[in-house]
Amino acid sequence: MKKKLLVTLLAVSMTSAMLTGCLPKPTYNPENDIVDEYNNDFEDEIDELNDSMDELNDELEDMTTSETDSKESEEDTTEDKEDAIEEENTDETNEEEADASEQEEAKEDADKKADTTVSDELSANWADLQFQLEGQVLTLPCDYKDIEALGYSVDLSDYGYENGYILNPNDKTYSTIDLENAEGAEITVGFINTGDEAKDILECQIWSIGSRTTYVDAVPDLVFPGGITWGATLEEVEAAYGTLDEEDIYTSDLGYKSYSYEDFEDNDKYLDVEIYTNDPDGKYEGVTGLEIKYY
Repeated sequence: MKKKLLVTLLAVSMTSAMLTGCLPKPTYNPENDIVDEYNNDFEDEIDELNDSMDELNDELEDMTTSETDSKESEEDTTEDKEDAIEEENTDETNEEEADASEQEEAKEDADKKADTTVSDELSANWADLQFQLEGQVLTLPCDYKDIEALGYSVDLSDYGYENGYILNPNDKTYSTIDLENAEGAEITVGFINTGDEAKDILECQIWSIGSRTTYVDAVPDLVFPGGITWGATLEEVEAAYGTLDEEDIYTSDLGYKSYSYEDFEDNDKYLDVEIYTNDPDGKYEGVTGLEIKYY
């Protein structure tokens, strides 16, 4: 189309040149009444040819601009495709790295479980309220100082008590206070004053202890009665603590189940075990949460 326009434009241009430069204009003859009319027709012919040339030039310019825009659009499309491919490759690389990282974390958890040595002093009966923390067996209620000696402590200023906190006899806190060690592993506890006098909270006892391995960077070396620790299977938990009725099992949409045990002879004792059996992301499996309480 562009080539055809160029040929047409060249032909019109040559015709205009012939009319304006090569063909002689008629000589004025007073006796000829049509000279003026002929001259006017001649000038009109030239004007029409010039208009045609202008139209052809405009059309050619529009076509050239359209081709330029089309080429730029093709270049932009090519760049967009290249960017999309590069972004897709980056996403795939990030997913592969994330999967590798999760697999490494799972391996570390499995290795830690394999390396955990269960003390002979740890009871097989959860109702004895024992737990093993960093290799040391303790029994609820235990002194906060005993846990602090194992490397776990609390900064009361994090809870707004820069000057300490006093517990009256038989008073207790909720089991929502986090104790952390140097590696960043945390356990969650509740304080109770089992004495006859008011005491600073850090001089009191612990009535509950628990922890979770989900969404954390470090996990405590924590073992519950029967040798149950992180990654234990449902079969291992039921072998140690028994099978529960469905009403005592909470099923989460996140892929885990919470098993709640209660001592029927002493209703003040409770055990909760969180077990991942169907994690949508495939990151967690087995026991990820443990908590034992003595009300």
